[in-house]
Amino acid sequence: MISIRSLSKSYSGTTILDNINLDIIPGEIHGLLGASGAGKSTLLRCINGLEQFSPSGRVRVDNIELQNLSSASLRAFRKNTGMIFQDFALLERKTALENVMLPMTCWQKKTKELRLRAMGLLQSVGMEDKADHRPAQLSGGQKQRVAIARALALKPKVLLCDEATSALDPATAKSILDLLKKINQESGITIVMVTHQMDVVKYICDRISVIERGRLIRTDTIKNILTSQPALLPSLAENLPIDLQQEEIGLAITLADIAQSTDLLLSLSTITQNKIRVVFTRSDRCKTGTVAQYVIAVNQPDYTSVVRYLNQNKIQFQKLAA
Repeated sequence: MISIRSLSKSYSGTTILDNINLDIIPGEIHGLLGASGAGKSTLLRCINGLEQFSPSGRVRVDNIELQNLSSASLRAFRKNTGMIFQDFALLERKTALENVMLPMTCWQKKTKELRLRAMGLLQSVGMEDKADHRPAQLSGGQKQRVAIARALALKPKVLLCDEATSALDPATAKSILDLLKKINQESGITIVMVTHQMDVVKYICDRISVIERGRLIRTDTIKNILTSQPALLPSLAENLPIDLQQEEIGLAITLADIAQSTDLLLSLSTITQNKIRVVFTRSDRCKTGTVAQYVIAVNQPDYTSVVRYLNQNKIQFQKLAA
């Protein structure tokens, strides 16, 4: 569906994207994960032709090479690419129905047909009873639902989401993610999500691409990254309880299979003669599987033996700051 090769982008001599190579599979929900300023939103704008990029780069979407398109052809291409934004980007003077009708109006669809389709789209996102409301009368979650309906108005093959839930409270954000999941499952539309939130990619994405300082570090399922290269996800160790006593060292351990937990803890207890403490445990449910995470406290004399065991058994861990 989307193929990117040797894509680079600079502003005033500053490299924003550096030799990006990425394939996004048709029908998948793909996350672009990275900190603010990593370049993920710029990459998204390259995918829909809003940003120009280096002549050596190539972006192909649905077998269309973007770099070869004329202005008229590029406008026609964008007809098949929907987009939703963090700030909703609704027209304040128009009703929800009129906002959804707007893309179809721009493409000169018949008024009767577009009203029927717009109402159908509002119904599909649970907003048919708010058709005559203006954005000022809607909550943040309701505005985003209208924005999603508008993005689907021209029956796009790709839906691009730029921090679509970051301005919403957790419960509302989950409802929007559930809606996007439903749309993906029912229509098979390819969804690309830009986000800095681990919870978003864990909940909805089939695969993610980790972007750091303009470079694509890795593309894989979130479970595979958590259990093989957790250091790629700095937020993994954030907000974990670290209550260490003097001469203790904290380790965050990630397991691909919860069934491994008992054997691991028994082995570590044997190695340390029952001197480890389990400070924290949780299981993360990702779209592609469940990951178990532990924070343990180890006495300094036992640290080397514990690390040796973890490395020998290819168990991923991070040393936590005290």
